[in-house]
Amino acid sequence: MKIRIYSILLVLIGISYNINAGNPDRQGQAGASELLMNPWARSAGLHSMSTSSVMGVEAMRINIAGLSRINKLEFSISNNRLFSGTGMNLNSLGFATKLGTSGAFGVEFASLDFGQIPITTTNQPAGTGGNFSPSFFQLGIGYSYTYANRISVGMLFRA
Repeated sequence: MKIRIYSILLVLIGISYNINAGNPDRQGQAGASELLMNPWARSAGLHSMSTSSVMGVEAMRINIAGLSRINKLEFSISNNRLFSGTGMNLNSLGFATKLGTSGAFGVEFASLDFGQIPITTTNQPAGTGGNFSPSFFQLGIGYSYTYANRISVGMLFRA
């Protein structure tokens, strides 16, 4: 009987409250989506479906705990042309090394280049004749530790 009363009470409370997070003027907006772009071919090709089994430098993008599954040292370079014809490139460089028997340290650098974008103004919507080329740079530093046969934890800082 108590379970039924608590269940009904929980449902009524859940129905009666409307919870909003963040500034109402900014709802639906997200920033720094370039931090979510995966430059590594194997995991990006599977659309990150290999999250639980990824290992090495590639793990710094989708599951940092997999970083500690490397043997000794790993070095990776990646170049992706995004949306062919737009001039967008995602370049990445990663390095990981084993620390002791169970830990691993990794560093990843990525650059997202948007190509040449024509400069336009309200007075010259067809363009001023000039171009600009914005780029985003990211640095990721991570540590992962395996404390049981199949259990790993990790921490990643990306800026």
